[in-house]
Amino acid sequence: DNYTLTESASGSYVYMGFFPQFAYSTSQPSGTTAGSSNVHTNPSTTTTTYTNSSTGEKYELYNGTYYKYTPILWKIGSTSTTYSNSYYLLISEYIIGDSLFASGNGSSYTIYHNNLLKTYINETIYSMAFTTTTQQNALKGVTDTSDSYAQLSGDKLFALSRSDVLNGSYGFSTTNLNSSDTRKKFVTPFANAIGCWWGTSYTAKSVNGATTYPGNWWLRTPYFSSNVYIVYSAGGIYSDDPDFSNPGAVPACTIAL
Repeated sequence: DNYTLTESASGSYVYMGFFPQFAYSTSQPSGTTAGSSNVHTNPSTTTTTYTNSSTGEKYELYNGTYYKYTPILWKIGSTSTTYSNSYYLLISEYIIGDSLFASGNGSSYTIYHNNLLKTYINETIYSMAFTTTTQQNALKGVTDTSDSYAQLSGDKLFALSRSDVLNGSYGFSTTNLNSSDTRKKFVTPFANAIGCWWGTSYTAKSVNGATTYPGNWWLRTPYFSSNVYIVYSAGGIYSDDPDFSNPGAVPACTIAL
């Protein structure tokens, strides 16, 4: 029960882990009680988890709306050649969370493993989405020291690198054009509510009955000494300041299938 496989015209996918994504109600769901709080670092937004102990269903409260925990949809790349040859790279199909890359500007703020985005993806999203030992053990910790500014050290969830999103084996265009549907990602209503920008001038997409729009999302690779690469809403790769407020978080992981 760690994951559920599915197919579509655009590739193979896995449903795995649960995260608040879509609005459920403005009234507290029946049978739920408040539990832990979670901090989303853009720069600091707090949400509260409500759980129905009888059914196990969970909801996240933010600004008067309860967002239901639903399965995360991950697109399957080919067997990973960047991280571990025996595992598959999974990439969240949507922008599900919101965080600054770092709390300031300058070269020290472009080092992924020292800053907010890594902590948010590998700790906050991970702890919210994967709550049992069986689920957690399904994710294979990743170490990557090929770039000292973007290295991973046993991370279960992580942001993609610039080279990842130019890798055809992972389903991406190998050319960085101004736009690419292979890199365009839509923002969940929850991520938008907690601060992630979405572009309402783009064509909307209905996901689980909710209207969503494309947004910007962080990569973990620095651009020279002061900026970080970002995939913009049309799917092109650009760069901006580490404390740029509108990009969201797209987690990736590796598992054995």
